[in-house]
Amino acid sequence: MNDPSVESCLASSATSPMPGIAAPDALAILHGLDAIVWEADASGAAFTFVSQGAERLLGYPACHWLTPGFWAEHLFPADRAWVVPNRREARRLGQDHVIEYRMLTADGRLIWVRDHARHAAAAAGRWHGVMVDITREKIAEGQLREHRDLNATLLDNIEALVALLDPDGTVRKVNRTCERTLGRTARSIVGRRFEERFAGCEEMTSVATQFARLAAGRARTQCEAHTPRRDGELRHVLWSFSAVRDDAGILTRIVATGVDVTDRERAEERLRQRDGELLHAQKMDALGRLAGGVAHDFNNVITAILGYAHVLEADLADRPQSREMAEGIREAAEHAARLTTQLRSLSRRQDAVLGALVPARELVGMREMLARLIGEDISLEFDLAADADSVRGEPGQFTQLMLNLALNARDAMPRGGTLLVALDRQLLSEDEAAARKLPTDCLRLTVIDDGCGMDETTRTRAFEPFFTTKGHGGTGLGLSTVYSIVRAWGGDITLESTPGRGAVFHLLFPRIASATDHEVPAAPAPSGSHRGETVLLAEDEPVVRRLMRETLRRHGYPVITASDGREAIAKAAAHRGEIGILVTDVVMPGMSGREAAERILLERPGIRVLFVSGYSNDAMLRHGVAPEGMDFLEKPFAPELLAQRVRALLDATAVTG
Repeated sequence: MNDPSVESCLASSATSPMPGIAAPDALAILHGLDAIVWEADASGAAFTFVSQGAERLLGYPACHWLTPGFWAEHLFPADRAWVVPNRREARRLGQDHVIEYRMLTADGRLIWVRDHARHAAAAAGRWHGVMVDITREKIAEGQLREHRDLNATLLDNIEALVALLDPDGTVRKVNRTCERTLGRTARSIVGRRFEERFAGCEEMTSVATQFARLAAGRARTQCEAHTPRRDGELRHVLWSFSAVRDDAGILTRIVATGVDVTDRERAEERLRQRDGELLHAQKMDALGRLAGGVAHDFNNVITAILGYAHVLEADLADRPQSREMAEGIREAAEHAARLTTQLRSLSRRQDAVLGALVPARELVGMREMLARLIGEDISLEFDLAADADSVRGEPGQFTQLMLNLALNARDAMPRGGTLLVALDRQLLSEDEAAARKLPTDCLRLTVIDDGCGMDETTRTRAFEPFFTTKGHGGTGLGLSTVYSIVRAWGGDITLESTPGRGAVFHLLFPRIASATDHEVPAAPAPSGSHRGETVLLAEDEPVVRRLMRETLRRHGYPVITASDGREAIAKAAAHRGEIGILVTDVVMPGMSGREAAERILLERPGIRVLFVSGYSNDAMLRHGVAPEGMDFLEKPFAPELLAQRVRALLDATAVTG
């Protein structure tokens, strides 16, 4: 802005002679101004007059200014390059002008001046001017600009959405976060109503209500909205609206601040899912431990029932009616044995030894069995596109898995229907594979029925152990067993079902390159030679010990019995003759079968050892209670199988000896 006093000085200097001819009081006024009043000749090569303000402003005596070139030499170098040509061009054109530039003071300071120059044609082309110190003004401008830039930087870099609105909700300014969140430029947001850009259709009325509350006197209001991005995605934003009022209390602006909680909510949902998975895994682990222990105890009991039933069947060969009853006992015991197998499969530590397996080959082999299982009123269809693909599994567990799925489908279709079993190759995306903890290349087994379906509650609990909708007719172990097998194979299982529309089970397994044929080794044929070897039998369960003792005695073996490991060691030490084989339970109170066997082998290096247990081989290896590569017989077993295994080990000793 032009200072009126400066303009009056310029006007005065344009119409009055300079101090050399002015009245003394005029000179006093000029020299007393807090500015530099100057006069230069037409060429601009030298000042012909400067007021005393020059000495006060720059620190140099006023007379120095009258030296040609002094003014130009004391311009700030960066400004000299444009100020001198600018002044020269203005003089050439005879134009008045105002320019701002920097000068160096006598004490080395840098100051800003605003130079008002006026061409006075009436004074033989002379120039008059006034220089005013504007350093403070420039510093204030710089601070204001820095403050404004800092505010803009802060607003553009904070995570919150910030928008400045008119009282009616029209957007006047937004920060960069608003642009990023909406996927739009500020130009496409500014000038539009806030609710048009930042709220969903159902939330516009709620947002307008918040503005009305601010206009009615509220200082702050809040609401949430699902802000639509340009690509259609909805972002969940929590909004806070603050009122800006003038001195009269009139609403002049609204500041809208939003926090996008979409990613946080998704992360929390993923965390809840992981917590649920962890809880489910912990529950499965606890139930598995319990199931493994219960199965072990059941196996001891079933071994006795099954064994004695076999003995009764043989002894009652000439009494058909009684033999039929013995067969019923045996069949019931075999059914119980299958149930304990299901219980044991719930435990992660009861895994079978996995190898290459071709599901299509297994399905073809069991098609007839599945058809008989589900009944004639249910049509069984196969669609085996991936007929040569392999996974890492175990044939017995695969049979168990399919039987449970087929039984579940059969129970869901009491009036008949269709059961479809399909195999195909499934390629997962990187994100899906990572989320499901699978490789991208999988084999998918799909089992579809058109039965009664499941509601959401049933579907959510379908894989829980002991959960059943069949009342007293179900154990609740079928689908939980399927789940355990699938996870043990490194796979994943999902269920889709709605009431009245059947159920679809998708089982995904990692594909492997190739499979080798699973060959079940033939049971060794019992030999008639080398009979009469002494057997040392260690078994803590009395009823099982009696059965094993009688079985071995019936096959011609003298038997020394012991109820635990320590007794077995003592009886082995006390026996004077040869002992051909030690048959010992693995898990016994006081001392395990492994410890007893190791102690006995130190005294009798040539003795053979057969371990028996209600736990699986793999479970005992994991616990370290049995040596790797041991000869093992899993309970429950038929008496004849015990005799065959003892005979095979004794015959192997005779051959290698």
